[in-house]
Amino acid sequence: MNPDAANLFGLAETGNIYTRIMNPTQDAVERRIASLEGGVGALLLSSGQAAETLAILNVAEAGDHIVSSASLYGGTYNLFHYTLPKLGISVSFVEDQDDPEQWRAATRENTKAYFAETIGNPQGNVLDIATVADLAHEAGVPLIVDNTIATPYLIRPFEHGAVGGTDSSVPAVRWIRTAGSSSRRTCSAAARARPGPRPRCRTDGRGARASHGSPSATRSRPRSRTNSRS
Repeated sequence: MNPDAANLFGLAETGNIYTRIMNPTQDAVERRIASLEGGVGALLLSSGQAAETLAILNVAEAGDHIVSSASLYGGTYNLFHYTLPKLGISVSFVEDQDDPEQWRAATRENTKAYFAETIGNPQGNVLDIATVADLAHEAGVPLIVDNTIATPYLIRPFEHGAVGGTDSSVPAVRWIRTAGSSSRRTCSAAARARPGPRPRCRTDGRGARASHGSPSATRSRPRSRTNSRS
């Protein structure tokens, strides 16, 4: 066996072993996400629910307990309320995430993590990350934050005491996946609001750009036609 391959499969070196586990494209995205969030690493998954599940299973197992804000996206609430108990992980919900005493009262000896969203979906309430992080550290557990709505463009939970994070979708799935289409919608709306020739919207790595030109420049080219008669 090639010695380099042996080291990779023996986990003596980091690198690409199997594309379902890791590939160069995925690695590039993960590095960028980690950089955006200010973390040391990231794991790219197919959905936000997968990211939250792995974040929890990384610190908790059957017989353990987590404390979560009740201000959650519906899918996350169902995951915590119905699915995790099937795996033996119980969840207590804090109705008022701004009340430190509710977090303390919900904490047990087998609590392994606190969980909350930076901006609750759909209420839109903003988490006091630093306060809840202090409570988590007081209990000796990590605070895991879903940063989907805010994104690291607005806030980095790590800088306020959070230990783990997900963008969804963890980090990342929803707002990275929809960035191009959202930029096009924004550009299209701007185009409709502007009088005169309709601009052509183009999305690249820097976002949506509209190029205005003469009516002839914005009209589509006529299609070539071929008539054949027997």
